[in-house]
Amino acid sequence: MGSHMKKLYGTIRPSRVIFLKYYMLGMACLALYGIGIFLLLFLEFLRCYERYSINDENMVIEKGILSKKRQAFKIADIKSVHIEQNWIERLLRVGALWISIGNASGHQIVLKGIRNPVFVYDQLSKQ
Repeated sequence: MGSHMKKLYGTIRPSRVIFLKYYMLGMACLALYGIGIFLLLFLEFLRCYERYSINDENMVIEKGILSKKRQAFKIADIKSVHIEQNWIERLLRVGALWISIGNASGHQIVLKGIRNPVFVYDQLSKQ
C-alpha cells in the first residue's frame, strides 16, 4: 500500500438499535394484524437511507437508495464535534454526533443513530 492511499476508518449506517421500539411495534403488528411487514420494511429503508464514510482526509455522507446525494467535507474543516445521548442510548451504545464545519457557511451536520459514537468522536477529534 503506497503512502498516497487514504486510510478508511469505516463506513457507518444508523444502528438498528435506535429503531428498536419501532421494530418491536412492527413485530407486534405482524403477529396481530399482518401489517407489520410494511413497518419493518420501512424501518430498514430509513436505516439504509444514509451512510457515512470517514478516512484520513474526508467525511462523506451519502443519502438515498436508488438515487444518491453525496456530500464530502474535509476533516481539517471540522470545527467541533459533540455527542448527544440519553440514558437508554448510553446503555445501548448508540447516539447522535453533532459536527460543526468551520467553513464560511457555518454548516452543522447531525449523524443520528451511530453505533459506538465515542469511537467515531475520537476518530474525528484526533485529526
